Amino acid sequence: MLTEIVGESGSAKSHLCCQLALSAQLAFPSGASVVYVHTEGPPPVRRLRALATSQRFIELFGSAERASEALDRVYMVNALGDGDSMLDALGSLSAALRYPVDAEAPVRMIIVDSIAAPFRDEHAGTVGAGGASSSSSWAYTMRRAGTLHKATMLLKEYAARHDLACVVTNHVV
Repeated sequence: MLTEIVGESGSAKSHLCCQLALSAQLAFPSGASVVYVHTEGPPPVRRLRALATSQRFIELFGSAERASEALDRVYMVNALGDGDSMLDALGSLSAALRYPVDAEAPVRMIIVDSIAAPFRDEHAGTVGAGGASSSSSWAYTMRRAGTLHKATMLLKEYAARHDLACVVTNHVV
């Protein structure tokens, strides 16, 4: 129901997600759309466009026009900010899943790139006197774990209820 792609920075996790966003559409003869939630930096629109116009994808889709049209079925969602912003963005997908923009190509995949990025901030490594974690750091860690749990449970619910794949990336430090 939920697939996690883990790797170091620069290990092509986002590139793989872009390939999945386009390739997933080929898996459904009746049509499919993909929601791509990005949580850091600019959206990978340029990378998606380069892939869709590559010879490999033109051949897979059967024509340059069909490969280019695949870009119209990748919906970008900005979830920049903290974990709560990401959770809100994921929660807002419920309506789009129930009432697809294109009834001929319902959402069949949700990609979250990266699920952990909203939690990388100054609180993550806070240490108190004597090397012990401060209470604010502990509270932050518990809140972060709760938000991540809610996000993964929501994605699993979407996968089960709407018969779709959910893919998340996670950065290994």
